[in-house]
Amino acid sequence: IDRVVEMFLYIYSEGRRASDEVAAKFGLTGTQVAVVKVLYTLGEVSLSQLSEEIRRKDSTVSGIIDRLERDSIVRRERSDDDRRMVTLELTAKGKDLARKLPRVSPLVALRDSIAELSVADQADLFRVMSKLAENVTRRISE
Repeated sequence: IDRVVEMFLYIYSEGRRASDEVAAKFGLTGTQVAVVKVLYTLGEVSLSQLSEEIRRKDSTVSGIIDRLERDSIVRRERSDDDRRMVTLELTAKGKDLARKLPRVSPLVALRDSIAELSVADQADLFRVMSKLAENVTRRISE
């Protein structure tokens, strides 16, 4: 069991390391890069939509947006119809940055690595990971 846990930690930490290295070249964090890429792909989104996309809490994402807004990468827009509704979008500077960011990310590396497995191995991995996800969900909710 310890060897499996060590493999999960290795995959996670190597993905984060690679992501952070790429992000640092642009003066960003790995999470900021993820935000820029999501906004570039989806266009205007609400804070909660963005939080869901990058799997972070709204309060965490709000802080990230504060910094990106300060650096003129992201813009917040209040709805004319409902002042409580705020959408997020990249500025021209943010779009230019997004185009320059390489495709390297932990998820891309993981996807590509899984794609190199045989179809049978991919099916086995999915079966085992599904069971593991169910077990984790159950333990967290206990």
